[in-house]
Amino acid sequence: MRAFLHKVFIEDAPLKVLSLVLSVILFLVRSDWDASTPAYVRINYIEPAGRVITSDLTTEAKVSIRGPWSRASRYSETELDPITIDLSKREDGELRFTEDLVRLPPGLRVGTFNPPSVTLTFEPRIEKELPVQPVIEGEPAEGYRLGKVSVMPKTIKVTGAKGAIEGMRNAQTRPVRVTDLKGPVGLTAKLAPAPHHVRFAESPEIAVHIEIERTIVERTYSNVQITVTGSSHLADIQLQPEVATVVLRGPALALEQLKGTPEVVVDAATEDHKVPGTYRKRLQVVNLPPDLAAEIRPEAVHLIIAKREAPR
Repeated sequence: MRAFLHKVFIEDAPLKVLSLVLSVILFLVRSDWDASTPAYVRINYIEPAGRVITSDLTTEAKVSIRGPWSRASRYSETELDPITIDLSKREDGELRFTEDLVRLPPGLRVGTFNPPSVTLTFEPRIEKELPVQPVIEGEPAEGYRLGKVSVMPKTIKVTGAKGAIEGMRNAQTRPVRVTDLKGPVGLTAKLAPAPHHVRFAESPEIAVHIEIERTIVERTYSNVQITVTGSSHLADIQLQPEVATVVLRGPALALEQLKGTPEVVVDAATEDHKVPGTYRKRLQVVNLPPDLAAEIRPEAVHLIIAKREAPR
């Protein structure tokens, strides 16, 4: 044991002392070396009254913190306060970030910024009242169509860069779906995001009322044979003309229920016992599906009763 201790502490003692001295000197010198450590700092901007910043401004910059190694190596970016830059008196052009913008403890300084600067461009700020435009998505159920769409409020105020607002014609809602609807509906919709450098002075939910109507279609039937009903002397009756044109109007689904051609009749019951002659009679369309309206051309025909032979 004695030999081991002698070897560790006594043998080559001058060399070991020299190494210890050099280590201490190196530590002391290194503590005073100029060193650098990276950090990130937030950047806030105070917008000028009556103007809008239209250039893209960075909201964070990478900075190098320089100083003695003993201090720089222990510095944390959490100690950095955000930078606030007042743009009220700035004009278009380059804004360079300078060391005086960053508050650091004594003995530390800012070496570089990345990015080193930003470009400033401004436009006058204006306000404008715009109509609210509902955006409709999808289609109503088959046989129905989109009717009147109304919104409340009807207008909304926007504020922002003059160039952006002058190009706006309306303020649109987010899409409102009407897929498979068969009747009126009321709902609320949010406004779609405003364009860059524009904001809504207020952003209420938009009440949207949507009317859904049945699809009205028209179908024409030509040369429809006219049938005489209500008479026991059909052989003695003639019609002029004997055919008519029928125009049906109504929902598409109702028209699909009609099989074949419409039935056009003339009722001759009241003329069954009248003397021979010519009588003007109105035509009728019968056995139509519900919700269909009919137009007949002509509206009336001449019913001609021939002279009947006297019974023997």
